Amino acid sequence: MTDRDPVPLDPAHEDPATARICLDRAFQDWDGTGDVQVVDALAPLLRELYARHPDHRPDADEAIDRRLRRAASLTVSGRVPLHDIRSRAQ
Repeated sequence: MTDRDPVPLDPAHEDPATARICLDRAFQDWDGTGDVQVVDALAPLLRELYARHPDHRPDADEAIDRRLRRAASLTVSGRVPLHDIRSRAQ
């Protein structure tokens, strides 16, 4: 491994406080996106991150499921996702 290689993710070496801050920020950014495809694509990764820290937010899976349902309802209802509106305005 060289100095340029990424450090492998090892929960045993994480700073718990930093990990929690990162998780909270990742969830907030993910939850706030209007791009349904991004929401769908990142949900499994977010679940994996929360699985590494199950005590931090025990309701993470439920919160992710709620967000996925909201995204699905936007698609099913025929409403235009926010990212489409932004790209059309440019």
